[in-house]
Amino acid sequence: MKSLRYCAGFMNTTGKEIEGRTDHTAAMSSDKRIIVYGGINRDKLGPALPYLAVLFLRSKKLHFDVIF
Repeated sequence: MKSLRYCAGFMNTTGKEIEGRTDHTAAMSSDKRIIVYGGINRDKLGPALPYLAVLFLRSKKLHFDVIF
């Protein structure tokens, strides 16, 4: 996923590419990271990969890092 969909449109991201997903869990940490876990990739009807990813919000560019 090279862009992140939100209510008003899309935002470009940098870093590792992750698959689009639904039915996932996301939480924001106190140091401005969004941790994304799990979910289903509807295109392939299976688990979305990676299982765990972190979106860093500190800079002007949104950056994904893959954990697992």
